[in-house]
Order: sequence, then structure tokens, then C-alpha cells
Amino acid sequence: MSLEGKMLWILKLAFQINPPKIKDIGERKTAVFVNYSPHCNLFNVYIFKGGWKSEGVPDEKYEVYTDEVDKASKMLDKVIKRLEAIERSEKDV
Repeated sequence: MSLEGKMLWILKLAFQINPPKIKDIGERKTAVFVNYSPHCNLFNVYIFKGGWKSEGVPDEKYEVYTDEVDKASKMLDKVIKRLEAIERSEKDV
């Protein structure tokens, strides 16, 4: 899968974990934030266990520089596996 395909898959997983229609992200078991900054080739994923809080710090943070293709591809694979595990565990609850 291409870098763009992996990034889109991560965004889809984030939507599955935190559907756009939710009212209070702080009430979620896990909150996932995804940011893309094309001007610096940076794709970020932040995971907050126990939901997001305004003063909170992410429990997990992934910074992927997309111009480093091989390294980025491996890191995106790691993020996908992590988000898939979260999505599976939250479906079981």
C-alpha cells in the first residue's frame, strides 16, 4: 500500500474509533487525533487513553515524516497495527 493509502487507512481507523458524530470526546475510552502538515511533510497521530482532556498529554504520539519514504512506511504500518488493535478491543466492550 502507498504512503497515501496508509495515511487514509489511519484516518478511517480514527473515524471508526471516534465517529464524527460523537458529542464528547472526553467520554470515549480512547481518543485518536490525526494531523497532516504538508508544508513540512509531517503526519501525526496522538492517542489519549481514557478520552481527551483539554489539559491532557497524549499517551502515545507518532510523528511520521512522509518525505522519508521507507522509514515512514514502516512507522505507518506500526500505527495501523496499533489503531486496529484499539478498534478491535473497543468493539468487544
